[in-house]
Amino acid sequence: MTRILVIEDDASLREWLKKVLDHRGYDVHTAENGDAGLQRLLETAYDLVVLDLIMPQMSGFEVLTAMEAKGIRVPTIITSGIVIPGVHDYLKTHPQVQLLSKPYTEQQLEHLIGPLLGKD
Repeated sequence: MTRILVIEDDASLREWLKKVLDHRGYDVHTAENGDAGLQRLLETAYDLVVLDLIMPQMSGFEVLTAMEAKGIRVPTIITSGIVIPGVHDYLKTHPQVQLLSKPYTEQQLEHLIGPLLGKD
C-alpha cells in the first residue's frame, strides 16, 4: 500500500487531506509541523510527501533542505497559498517536487500524485 505523509499546520486542511487520501486507498500519516514531519521521515519510509511551505517554526523549504541533507529522497507535493520567492527556481532543479497552489481540489491533487508515484 502506498504510504503518504501529509505535513500541514492547518488542522482542518490536514484532516481533509487525510480523509481524501484515505478514501483513495492510500496509507496516510500526518504531522502538524515541519519538525514532527521530519521526525516521521527519519523513522518511516514514505512513497510521497504533501508538504505545506508556510508553517511556523520550520518551513516547508527547511524540511526540504533537511530531507536533502539526510539523503531522504521522496517525491513531494509542496502546497502554498502565496507565491514564494525562489520556488520556481527550486522546482526547475528538483523534478521530484511539484507545486500545488492553494486552494486546490481533490482532482488537482490526484493529478499530481499519479505521475509522482509512477501511476500516470
